[in-house]
Amino acid sequence: MFRNMGEFTDYAKELFTVLSVPVPAGSRSGDVVHTSALIPAPASASASAPAPPRYLGKRACVESFYVLFGYRPSPSLFSGLFAHKDTGRCTGELNSAGGEGIDERTFLSFVQTCAEHEEALFMGGLNEAEARGGKMLCSVSLPSAWDCFKALAGDKDYVTLDDLLLADREGPFVGLGAGPDPRAPGQGAADFASAPFHISLRGRRHALLSHVFAILDTDGDGRVPFADIKHVLTSLLAA
Repeated sequence: MFRNMGEFTDYAKELFTVLSVPVPAGSRSGDVVHTSALIPAPASASASAPAPPRYLGKRACVESFYVLFGYRPSPSLFSGLFAHKDTGRCTGELNSAGGEGIDERTFLSFVQTCAEHEEALFMGGLNEAEARGGKMLCSVSLPSAWDCFKALAGDKDYVTLDDLLLADREGPFVGLGAGPDPRAPGQGAADFASAPFHISLRGRRHALLSHVFAILDTDGDGRVPFADIKHVLTSLLAA
């Protein structure tokens, strides 16, 4: 999904921005909590006050992990992440105040470490496969492929490109980075090039899904029945 660690980190930052929430003012050391019933905050002070630090809760961190890596993590993976008091200023202050969350620096360090571990496992699998004769074992079975096919196709007996694109937009980030509408006037290549990262990423994912669908759609009628998917999986299993 990601071409390099830089692209992975940029996307992880986007996830943190979307799912994180501001640290409660009362949990930041040295802050004075102003209320209308007590001491109103001066207008000039509130206008120039810096944005409060943000943190990512445990549930949001699990959702972010799922989006980045494509599977639900083991609960034990996060057992120590939210218990450390010294991982970061925001994290330490929030945890010591009875909350549960991590700051951006801690989150990025955590997911980057996980990504490096995933890459090491993947490369180890490739090396092991080469040692066995160069064949990779396909972990996708036909029954599981049928379940995925029916989830996409619904009541139809085929899958369309729209089915793939709509499924890609489901989940906790619905509406995020939907990308420019190619049919809308005034949206040229320059506008797309200067778009935020998550929008350009959505465009690349759209192109990737379109390419995959074109490979599966052997007769070019815009419909992919399960027989075509079964043929591809059978070829992979026999390779």
